[in-house]
This record gives sequence, structure tokens and C-alpha cells, in this order.
Amino acid sequence: MEIDRITEDDRQKLRGLKVPLPKQEEDRLLVLRQCNLLDTKADESFDRFTSLCSRLFKMPIVLVSLVDADRQWFKSRFGLAAPQTHRDYAFCAYTILEETPRVMVVPDAQLDARFKANPLVV
Repeated sequence: MEIDRITEDDRQKLRGLKVPLPKQEEDRLLVLRQCNLLDTKADESFDRFTSLCSRLFKMPIVLVSLVDADRQWFKSRFGLAAPQTHRDYAFCAYTILEETPRVMVVPDAQLDARFKANPLVV
């Protein structure tokens, strides 16, 4: 699902799903933009990495995700056609929060209060 294709049904599901922002959000976004990676062309080295991770960890979807102000943009993706999603759909928006452990494990997104209403969780 692309950021500009959010349906009214999706908006209904997103109500109450607003992801909190990191304390240093402005600084984080400044550094992200200084990296000059957003909206760049596909990169074979990133794509090899996502493909390898898919095989090694037996995961159907692997993403290299950059969390922008209103979206998560995928520098590389394996198993997902969408080049980006709305930030409120992003599991990765939680990984950048200060209180999130260094490794975030979600055993079942359908049971997790943060994600169970997310339209991408099936």
C-alpha cells in the first residue's frame, strides 16, 4: 500500500493507531535527510542483502526501511511490491523510539495492541 493510496477504510482502521514520535524527531529527520538516501534508485548491494536475509531467516518479506516524517520508504524490499507505506502502518516507527529495546520481537502482530488494527496485518 502506498502513502497516497490510503482508502477511507484504511483511515478508519488507523484511528487510534498514531505512532508516538521519538523525543529527538527533528534531529533524527535532519540526519536522515543528510544521508541522501530517500527516494534514490535501487541499489544492488542492498537488494542482495534483503534477498540473503529472506533465504537465511526464511522470511517472505524483508525490508530496508527508512522512517521519514509521514512515511516509511523502502531502500530495498524483497517480497513486497509497495515502495513505501504510511508511517502509521510502520512497525519500524516503533523501533526508533527511545524506550524500544535494541531488538524488537513481535511474535504475533494480530495479538499485539500496537499492530492488531493495522490494515497490513493479516
